[in-house]
Amino acid sequence: MMKILITGAGGYIGHALTQHLAAQGHEVTALTRSALPDYHDPLWNGADIFKEQKLVIHAAARVHQHENPKNIQALYHQDNVDFPLHIATLAAQAGVKRFLFISSVGAQLLENRFHEGRITAQKAWNLYPYRMSKLEAERKLQVFARQSGLSLTSIRLPMVYGVNAPGSFTSLLHFMRRGWPLPFGGLTQPRAFASIETVKDFFSHYLRRDGPGVFAIRDKDEISPKDFALLAAQAAKLPPPSLWACPPWLLNLGATFLNHGQTARSLAEPLQVDLGPVQHEWGWQPALTTAEGLRQAFK
Repeated sequence: MMKILITGAGGYIGHALTQHLAAQGHEVTALTRSALPDYHDPLWNGADIFKEQKLVIHAAARVHQHENPKNIQALYHQDNVDFPLHIATLAAQAGVKRFLFISSVGAQLLENRFHEGRITAQKAWNLYPYRMSKLEAERKLQVFARQSGLSLTSIRLPMVYGVNAPGSFTSLLHFMRRGWPLPFGGLTQPRAFASIETVKDFFSHYLRRDGPGVFAIRDKDEISPKDFALLAAQAAKLPPPSLWACPPWLLNLGATFLNHGQTARSLAEPLQVDLGPVQHEWGWQPALTTAEGLRQAFK
């Protein structure tokens, strides 16, 4: 059994991992946002809480929220870049050997666009501050890991769904329960999703072996947002939703007006995950299809 510290334990993924790993017999120290003092405070010797920990899982993050566009980049950078780097520094100083950073598959999409010369860093920060903050954090953590000898693993997650999952999944159920039409009829491109059960299963596997690097995980299959909505309604025993085909530009325009621009841009583009690297390096493969994961969420 292992001594593990999890940041962001009050969030959906952090809380699920805390309960899951503790139930497996690991000694888990759970840190929530309210339990963490201001890390800019020079009087805080945060390294004390990392002593004797074998692994730190950094699940704390600022996700898609309704911030003032004037300071949104600074907020994402502070919480999703500066803070994980600070936590990794304290962990290394305390002698922690393994650090797992929970990232986003959105970082993979941006990375591909940079390689293709299709986007600049400033434009990425303006359009996709969450994704960009995760990608920049990955890069800075990699530099720090090389310098400090910390074994760093970054896990890129797609949209995670499950019982009581916040964000897009809860919003989708909210709209369907009210019988509102959804603009997903034209979103037929395959996308990766991950059940919270898939995430927990991967982490159980990860603890049994160390493997630094950047990896992405998902459910066993990939389905379209349209099919996801239909399967979610079926699993929740709701009437099939009314789906209308909305052009991506109109979906993006309407969502941006409602401060959901990042979510809309994400839904309107293909997002596929190659499981080859994680299968080759870890010998892990997901057990659940997305349909099975949705049924399990509503048991």
